[in-house]
Amino acid sequence: MEYRENNQYHYERVIASSYTHSANYDFIAPVTLSNPIYARGKILDSGQPAYFFSVSPTMDVFFTYAIDSMGSVQIDADCDTFVVATTTGNVGGKDKVFWQKKYPVTTGPLEAGNKGEFSYNFSLNVPEIQSKIKDVQSEIGYSQGAKVEVVTYVSYNGNVNGKNVEGVEEFSMPLIISSSFYQIPLDLDFSNTVDNYETLKVKNVPSISVLVFPILSFFSSMVLILLFGLIRQQEEVPLSHIRQLEVESEHAKFKDFISKGSLPVEV
Repeated sequence: MEYRENNQYHYERVIASSYTHSANYDFIAPVTLSNPIYARGKILDSGQPAYFFSVSPTMDVFFTYAIDSMGSVQIDADCDTFVVATTTGNVGGKDKVFWQKKYPVTTGPLEAGNKGEFSYNFSLNVPEIQSKIKDVQSEIGYSQGAKVEVVTYVSYNGNVNGKNVEGVEEFSMPLIISSSFYQIPLDLDFSNTVDNYETLKVKNVPSISVLVFPILSFFSSMVLILLFGLIRQQEEVPLSHIRQLEVESEHAKFKDFISKGSLPVEV
C-alpha cells in the first residue's frame, strides 16, 4: 500500500519482518482390548480409516507448536486443551449454535524442545467422551448429532525479530465419533503467518511515458521541419521562368489588336 505526499515522494507500507505460528497433532491408538483382528499391545498409527471402541478405545495425542522466523525467537508458551462438543441447527436459513460444551483435557506450560519447538502429550478416552455428550443430549432432550473437536489454545509471549509479541493461537483437530468407532482426518498441520509492517518514504521514479514523451516530441518536430523543407524545395520555381511568365502576361493584353501581315518587297 502507498500514500502520495507530492510529486517527488510517496509513502509505502512494506513488510519489515514476519513470523509463522506452526502446530501439528499426531497420535497413536494402542490395542488394549482383546479382539479377533489385532494382538493386544499393537500400536495403530495415524492414518487408519477407523479405530474401534472394542479394540483401541484410547488414543495418545502428541501436540507440537513453534514460532518460525528468519530472525531471533525467544518465547514462552502455555496451553489449554479441551474437547469441544457443538450442536447446530437451522434458523432462518442459517446455522446457529444450539448448545456447546467444553470438557477440559489438560492445561499448563508447554515443554520446550529442540529448534524452538514446544510439545506435550495427552490421552483421550473416546467412548467416555461419547458418553458425556449423550448425557447432555439426554438431559436437554435434543439428540441431534454433535460436532466434536479437540481444541488447543496456545498463549505465547516473548520476543520475535527484536519485537515483543504476545497473543493466543487456536488449533483444532476434528474427532469424528460414530456408534462403534472414531475417525481422525489426515491433515493435522497448521500454520498462520504474521506480517509486521513499516512505512517508508520513497522517491518517485518517473514513469516510462514521462521519460519518452519529450524525446518523441523532439523527433516529431525534427521530422516535421524536414518535411516542410522538402515541400518548400519542391515548390521553388526558377526566377527566369517567373520573368518569362510575367512578360507573356503583359503581352497577352494586346493579343486581340495584333494581326499578322507582311511588308512590301522593295523594287
